[in-house]
Amino acid sequence: MIKDIKKVAIKNGGLVITYDDYKSEGDYTDEVNRTCPQIIHPDLQLAFDKLKAHVVCVCEMPEMNNIDESNLDTIHEELKNIVVTGFSIGGSDESAGVSIVAQRLLKGSKVLPVNMPFTQYESEDYPFSSELQLAVEACEYEVKEYLENGKFGVKQSEMEFAPHSDEEARNIAEAENTGENLTELKKRKGSGKKKKAETEVVAEF
Repeated sequence: MIKDIKKVAIKNGGLVITYDDYKSEGDYTDEVNRTCPQIIHPDLQLAFDKLKAHVVCVCEMPEMNNIDESNLDTIHEELKNIVVTGFSIGGSDESAGVSIVAQRLLKGSKVLPVNMPFTQYESEDYPFSSELQLAVEACEYEVKEYLENGKFGVKQSEMEFAPHSDEEARNIAEAENTGENLTELKKRKGSGKKKKAETEVVAEF
């Protein structure tokens, strides 16, 4: 049984996790490190996304001026350039807290690593410390659902759709690699094909 989650990171769509596993038959606890390839559920991704606001505030990023108690739980939808990739829990009782690993996406496809320093849940220096604790606990809950109850996401290839054509498969791969919206990518390519066809027709005359 999972007793305490210590560290979680999203990697290749799955999770890398360190946790304490309690063995009731021997009344002892093992530290377990697991790499899980199963795709995370959207609820788990959402829980991670809701840590963005805390990264911004604790790291004193410019966006912190747009964050207050009223939008703390929803501002993640606007923080498109912040990606939370993991967290580590430490301390106990009144000293318990968390450090968060994130990335800031820059222009030109550059990525700036961001490490939110360890912040205690009862810190008087951070006005949203109790909200931070609740956000981390929501992540812990979803991680346990993932590990213990098989609450996974679904790979697109596993969805019960008709097989993609070669062209559709190439479009999906390109969209995943570039981050471009698949619909917009297909429109762009379709427009290019139309112009090419029109050019060929003119050339025939």
